[in-house]
Amino acid sequence: AVLLDSDRRGRALMIDWVRDFARQAWAAGMAPAFGPRNAPARDSETGPDSPASSAQVAAPAPPKFTSEPREAEVSPEGQVERDEAHRLLNDRLTELEAEFADTDTDALTLLEDLAALQPGAIRQPPVAAKSVLRLLRRRNYSLDEVTTLIGRDPSLAQALLKHANSAWFATPGGEPVVSLSSATQRVGTNGVHATVMASMMQGGLTRPGAGFNDFAAYVWDHMVRVGPIARHLAKGFSADPDEAFTLGLSHDVGKLVLFDRIADLRRRLRRDIELPTGFLDASLRELHEPLGAIAAFEWGLAPRFASLIGSHHRRTPPQEPEPLSETLFVAERLDLALQKGQYLNLKYVWQVGALSASADALAELIDEATVAALTAASEKPPPRSLWPTY
Repeated sequence: AVLLDSDRRGRALMIDWVRDFARQAWAAGMAPAFGPRNAPARDSETGPDSPASSAQVAAPAPPKFTSEPREAEVSPEGQVERDEAHRLLNDRLTELEAEFADTDTDALTLLEDLAALQPGAIRQPPVAAKSVLRLLRRRNYSLDEVTTLIGRDPSLAQALLKHANSAWFATPGGEPVVSLSSATQRVGTNGVHATVMASMMQGGLTRPGAGFNDFAAYVWDHMVRVGPIARHLAKGFSADPDEAFTLGLSHDVGKLVLFDRIADLRRRLRRDIELPTGFLDASLRELHEPLGAIAAFEWGLAPRFASLIGSHHRRTPPQEPEPLSETLFVAERLDLALQKGQYLNLKYVWQVGALSASADALAELIDEATVAALTAASEKPPPRSLWPTY
C-alpha cells in the first residue's frame, strides 16, 4: 500500500511484482480452468473425436474464480455477487474457446488474457471520481464533503453544474445555479452519482484506441441515449429516475472494457489484432455483462448496482420484481427499436423480459419517452402522425 500511494516508481515496482507472481503461479500449475493448460489437444491423435480427448474434456478442473472465504474471515460486502460475476465470465470464456478453438488468430490469446484478468487490469476512473463514489457509499456524509471532493476536479465540477442546469432540473422562472453547493443540493446524491459516472466513462473509458474507437463510440452513443429514456420511464416502474439514468448510462460498460483489453493486446504484440469472423460479435454478446459487473465492483460501486449491470439482459429474470432492471430492459429495447426505425413490440418485450409491471399502464409513458428520444435526435418534435401506436 505504501508503494502504491507513494510515487510512480513505487507503483511500477508493485505492478512488476504482481506480474512476476502471476507468471510464477502459472508455471507452478496454478492455472485457471480456462486456457491452454486445460484445453483439448488439437493434434490428430487426441482430436475432438478421440476417447482421450473426450476424457480430457470431461475431467472437471477447479474454477478459476472460486472464492470461498475461511470461516474466521468476514466476507466483504457484495462478495457473493462478485464471485458470481467471475464465475459467469469464466463459463462464457470456456464456451467461446470451444466455439473458436480451431481458428489460427489472436482470439484464443485474447480469451486467455480475459481469463487471467487481475485486479487493477480494468482501466480505473480518476481519483476524484472514485473518491466521490466511495463517499456516497458511506452511511453518513455531508453535502459539503461531496462538494469539496468534486471541487478538486474541474471536469467533475463542470459536469455537475451542467447537469444541475439541464432541462430535467429546470424550474419555471428559476435562476441557473453557479455554485457547486447549490448544484449538489439541486440534483441530490443520486444526481451527483449519475454525474460522476457519466464524466468518468466519457473521460477515459470511451477511447480504447487501436482502431476500435468507432466501435466504442457506437456503444457510448447507445448508452447516452438509453440513460435519458430510462430516466423518463422510471416513474412508471416505481424506480428512482436518477438511478435509472445512471444505470442506463453504464449498462454496456463491459463492451468498453472488452475494447480496452483488445487495444492492450495490440500494444503488447505491436501489431494489428486478427480476429475470426463472428468472434467480436459473439464476445460482445456473451462477455459484456460479467465484464461490466466486474468493472463496477472494481470501481467501488454498490453491489446491487454492479449486479444489475451484470444481468441487464434478464436471461434469468430475478425471483422478485426489480424496478430498475425492468426500467433498463424496456429503455434499451426502445432505443434499439428506434435506431432500426421500428416501433416497440410491447407484448414481445414483456414476454422476453418476464416483466412484472403492467404494459397497458406504461404504454402512454413509453409513447412520451419515444417522442422525447426522437426529439433529442432531431432537435424538433416529430408530428403526431409519427407517434407509435400499440
